[in-house]
Amino acid sequence: MYAVIGYFFVLPGEVEEAAALVNKLRAEHGLPPLKLANFEFAWWKARKMWSRELPYDHCHGETTYIRNMTKMGIYVFTLEALAKGDSSLTSAVQTWYKSPGHRDILLNRCANEVALARAGEYSVLYAIVNYTHGWRFHANETHIFGSGFVRKEVNVSKIKLASCTPICGFSLTLFCGDKNLPYFSFRDVGDYWYVELAFKRPNSKYEIVFVVHMETPNGMCPVLSYSEYRD
Repeated sequence: MYAVIGYFFVLPGEVEEAAALVNKLRAEHGLPPLKLANFEFAWWKARKMWSRELPYDHCHGETTYIRNMTKMGIYVFTLEALAKGDSSLTSAVQTWYKSPGHRDILLNRCANEVALARAGEYSVLYAIVNYTHGWRFHANETHIFGSGFVRKEVNVSKIKLASCTPICGFSLTLFCGDKNLPYFSFRDVGDYWYVELAFKRPNSKYEIVFVVHMETPNGMCPVLSYSEYRD
């Protein structure tokens, strides 16, 4: 028997079993468990690879998975792991754990959620840093403006803006100068902070990526991402 999730057939309990294995591996390294998220983008990505509408990679042509999420209004920060050839998500998790780069995603200290999806032989995992709600962005020729809510457990008074370089093939560990974040404010609204900010658009026609880091219970972590491509 199979359970239908989105466009796909997965074994009953397959997603939950794989998420449990991820958390078992994290516990072995002294890391907290990840909440299983119903992240529809994971199913979208798996379906697109299975139908050959997207190639089996993180970067394809002049776009990235972050850009696709941005176009869909998804601004949480994610780390993506892909696998091809595994017959179950549990097998894919075992494959990722044997790969140093993918193991780092499974064991990421900043993540607090995980999403898994499979379409045929294509498996997708997202380690998600999710502390935000209801974010919106708009832009003009010089700036990108954003506003939304950040959970109260985050210290929004400590903030850094991550590298504006393209995500594919570049590190996101470097930080932009203050000149790229000319406006940032927040106010108390109960269980959330209401945050408003503005990015100064870099002078580049290439992919631009902004990742906002704030102090979370797991340390200084990327809590918000935005990406676009300018012709």
